[in-house]
Formats: sequence, structure tokens, C-alpha cells
Amino acid sequence: MEFNFENASVRYDPRWPEVTDARGQVVVNGLDTRVTLERAQTGGLNLDSSKVTVVPDEQGTVVVVDAAADVPGEAVRFWMDNSPLGEMAGTEAQRLEFDGQYRLGLGISLPLGAEGEVSVDARVSADKATVSYPPAGLAWEEVSGELVYQSAEGISGGPLTARFLDAPVRIRLSSSASGEALSIRQTGQYPVAELLAAAGVAPGRTLGLTGTVDYAAGLEVSADASSKIWVRSDLQGVEVAWPQPLAKSADESAPLEATINPQAPGGLAVSGTWENRASFDVLWKPTGLEVNLGHLYLGRHTLDDIEIEALDLGDRWVVTAKSERALGRIAVPDDGSTVMADFERVRLTRDDSAEQEKPELLTFEEQLQAFRDLDMGEWPDVNVSIADLQLNDETLGAWSFKLRPAPYRLAVESIEGRLKSLTLVGDMSWSIIDDRETSRFAGSVTGGKVADLNSLFGTEIPLTNESTNIELDLDWPGRPDEISLTDMNGSVSLRLDEGIILEQNNTAQVFRVFNLLNADTLWRRLQLDFSDLYERGVAFDAISGRAQLVDGRVNMDPELQVVGPSGAFKLSGSTDIATETLDMRLVVVLPLTQNLPLAALLMGAGAPIGGALFVLDKILGDPLSKLTSASYGVTGTWDDPKVDLRRVFDNGE
Repeated sequence: MEFNFENASVRYDPRWPEVTDARGQVVVNGLDTRVTLERAQTGGLNLDSSKVTVVPDEQGTVVVVDAAADVPGEAVRFWMDNSPLGEMAGTEAQRLEFDGQYRLGLGISLPLGAEGEVSVDARVSADKATVSYPPAGLAWEEVSGELVYQSAEGISGGPLTARFLDAPVRIRLSSSASGEALSIRQTGQYPVAELLAAAGVAPGRTLGLTGTVDYAAGLEVSADASSKIWVRSDLQGVEVAWPQPLAKSADESAPLEATINPQAPGGLAVSGTWENRASFDVLWKPTGLEVNLGHLYLGRHTLDDIEIEALDLGDRWVVTAKSERALGRIAVPDDGSTVMADFERVRLTRDDSAEQEKPELLTFEEQLQAFRDLDMGEWPDVNVSIADLQLNDETLGAWSFKLRPAPYRLAVESIEGRLKSLTLVGDMSWSIIDDRETSRFAGSVTGGKVADLNSLFGTEIPLTNESTNIELDLDWPGRPDEISLTDMNGSVSLRLDEGIILEQNNTAQVFRVFNLLNADTLWRRLQLDFSDLYERGVAFDAISGRAQLVDGRVNMDPELQVVGPSGAFKLSGSTDIATETLDMRLVVVLPLTQNLPLAALLMGAGAPIGGALFVLDKILGDPLSKLTSASYGVTGTWDDPKVDLRRVFDNGE
């Protein structure tokens, strides 16, 4: 038996669109029925010639549908809203927009019994179609490939090929492990420069990032849970020219994992980890963003629980930071004017007992390129004030300075720091001069005790004094924190009043030169026993002098003078910081009336001559100073100076 039908409709499952406007032929042969569709519509689709077969089996009668149709992009919206596809994709998928042409092959097995389950086998293919996500401004173009949906297995097939951010990608869709959600996975690679441009970074700026990133991204979507996106990359192929330990070479692996929740309360949430570097949680809100760094690894140090909040106030961003290391606020104007950074507290740490790790040495060209990659010409001017700068558990007082970046140069101007009784003022620069990375500081340290610098240098300065005036103009190769005394150039002048040069040998290299002036290494080598006069060291009324540094060699300009209550001496010549060798001349002057026995010893005389000198001093006065002076050659090393008498009756003039 056969018959024709027209304008028929079939509703095979309440969850799926009804088939309407059907025209075709029905052929009944015993218990079997075959329906041939010449045309039909379902969900806005015009079905091609299709077949419907009614087949009896042991469980009851089953209706089998085999259909196909071309699907315009605009029809996908209807299917997302009126079929299980929308439930599977989740709420975020409702925002997707489709363009282009798709091809649908549909197989349906529909049991007519009450206990039977409908089985759907759908195949969707695309050829250069487009899928876009307007909320994030993202689009996948030239989408090609085939996907399969089966009621029992969910979605499979692929991979699809497409272009994302104008770069080729591969996309796989499948059911999640639980079978209750859709899993989408995308892999590809992208040039970092183009990624920065897509994020709105000005053309030509690298932010210290270069290379190409390989990545994998995924999305789990379901009807009863928020859709979260994950992104993973080992960052191989990406060079990060940031300060250590965040820096990495292009060959180095530094896995980065992040999870993005577009439906988080309050905004868009991103959380993740950067292996051996940091863990982070970021919440983008309409008014700004909140950042929490669970930990940040900086060499041997770990910073925990760093809270940062950035608010958009319309004409400026205000960033507040709170952690055990810093508490303060930064205001960043939208018009590009000066950034104001005001901190209540900044705490630095120094582990003097830990073995210093030697960083990977860069070639000369690599150092210059790393400097240029910082792109300082694009940095804003920044004024910084710190009410309480701390180093470990000691306070370094209040500090302020101004950062003034320029192409290939960073100037730190108007530095002012107060360390107890001392005030440090000056200017520093970090720049490229004659294709050489160079740092320079010019300034002064004035005020009270020079020992107030102990906490800054992390060592005990081997002298005490009441008044200090030091002028510095120094430069060295490399970054400001790569101070190298052996490569330093410039000038130093100082005046220290009313103090004692202490007998101490465990100080830092820059201060061990004072060992030359203490009783243990010099005065006793002159065979003059001053211990009964100065038990702690050598007392002085004033120390003054000037020196020039040339590639780590200190040249007295013209001399260092020490005036004490029982004598004075002048030190001239030079010393090499790298080898700690000496090539110097020492002139000792002893006031005759206060040091008759010592003066006699200087001239190799005994007590009778000493008595005669006393009489002559009363008669002649100052002219006799030549007779109470001697000059010595000082060679050897800082720890083992060799002192040789050259002339007596010589005040060095």
C-alpha cells in the first residue's frame, strides 16, 4: 500500500524542533513502513530528499529518520534556543553568533513505545564559516571540518580548522568525562607581537616579550554550571626580558596555566600559576580590577599574599597595594602625565649569609638588546615617596626620588634619603653610552655619624665620628644594582670629624682600606706603640681627602690627610681594588711638645736627644715640624702592608 502526503507535520521529540510542511510518499509493506520526503522544514531548515522508515522489533516499533539540509548561519540561533544543543553549550554559548553555510546530516531513531529513548545522530560540516563571540570581541574565521553528535556518545569528530586572531588553529569538540557537558579544545601558536597588538598595546612596544607562543585552550560548558576557560603554555619560543627571576630565554620552558571564569560574581575572573614564579587571581570588574598574588618567587625570596586593587576614576587609575613588603598607593593619570607613587612602607630584605647565586652571564650584545627591549622611552614619569623604607628589620628612614625615563636612558633624579643622622641626596642614571650599558651616581652624604650607613651596606664601617661630608661622582658598567668596585670610575671626596678608626678586619671590601689607618696594621708596623693612648684604634680630629677612580684603581688626589690629637699623617699614591695592592707614600707628623719620646724614636735617637728637641721646640716652634716628621713607602696588600722608612725630617711638602 502506498499513498502521498503534503503539508504534513511530525513532532518526534518535544525537545527538538517539529518537522513541518512535509511532502512525500508513504509505502507500507506488511509491518514495515517507508516514508520518502521530497521536501520538509524543521527549525528554519529546508530538508533535502529524506527517508523515514518504520521498523518493528522486539521492543516495539521504531521510526528511523535519515535527512540532510543546508544550514545558514542565522538558523543556528533557533537551534541553540529550541533544542538540547543550547542546554549542552551553556549560557555563554547563547551569545555566539554564526555566519556562513553549514551542512547538516540528521539521523533519528524514534521508538513509538513509552519506554523507548530517542536516538539522534547528527553530522554538521562547515566550509569557511565564521563563529564570533561579541562580548569579548573574538571571532573564528574560515571554520572548516565536520562534527558528530550522537545521543549516547555526545559530540565528537574533528578536528576543525580555523583562523583565530588571524592565525591558524585546530579545534576539537567532545563530551566531557562526565558525559554531561561539552568540552572544547583549541591548539595553535601566535606571534607575541601580534598578541600584544590585539590586546591594545601600542605598535612597536614589546613589554620585554618577543617570540611565538604555542598554547592549548579549553572550555567545559554545561547547563548547570558556569563555563570556565583554561589556557596552558610552556612558553617555549617566548623570550621574557624582565628582571630576574621572571626573565627567561626562548629555549627555556616555564609552564603557565590559567583558568578564566566569565560568569564570576562581580566580573571576569582569571586564576592561575606560572611555574616557579607566581600564583595569581585576577577579577576584572566594571570599575577596575582586583589582583591577589598568592605567592611571587623572587630568587631565594617568596612574597606571599600581595593584594592589589586598581580603580578607574575616569581621569586616572588609582592602584593600592598591600603586602608584608609594601603598603601604598599609585595614581596613574589617563593623560600620560606624571604618575604619583606614595608608599607608607616598603620593606626590602637581604640575606647576607646565603651564598650568592651567579646569574647567567649574557654576552655584550645580549645585554644591550635586553636594555633596549625595556623600551624606556614609552615609560611614564614617576614621582616616588616612601615614608618608611626598611631593610630586613632596620629602618632606612624616609626616601623620595623621581623616575624620568627617556629612549635608552632612565634617570633617577632628586634622590633624597634620610638614614638616621645622615642625609643622602643626588641623581642616578642608567643608560647606553657609546654602545655600553652604564650606571652613574652623583651626590653627597652629609650629617652625623658615617656608621649610620651600616644598615644600608650590611656591614660595620670600621670607624666612629661625629660629622660627615662625602661627595660622590661615580660610574660603573651594567645596571645600577651591579655595582662593581673593580670597574668603577669617578671621584670621591670626604671630610670626617672627631672619631676613631677602629681595629676591625671583617668589613666589606670598600671599607677594608681603613685597615691601613688603624693601630694593628700600620702604627704598630711603625714600631710605635699607641695602645696606651687609643685602646679602640686611632683617634682623629679630622679625616679629609679626595681620590680619583680609574677602572677600579684609586689614586689620591692629591692625598688623604688624618689629623689626630697626637699627630697627623698624609697618605698619597694609589691602590688597586681588584688586587688590593698598594703603591703609596705615608708622611707622619708628630707635634714635638706632645710626643718627644716618639719623635726621638722616629729619628732613631735616645733620651738625651729627646731632651734637646724639647728645648729646640720651645725656641723655634713650627719650623721644627720638619724635624718631627718622616716619610714611608707603603707597599704590599691591604691585609699585609709593607711599611719602609724612606726619609726623616720630611713633612711631605
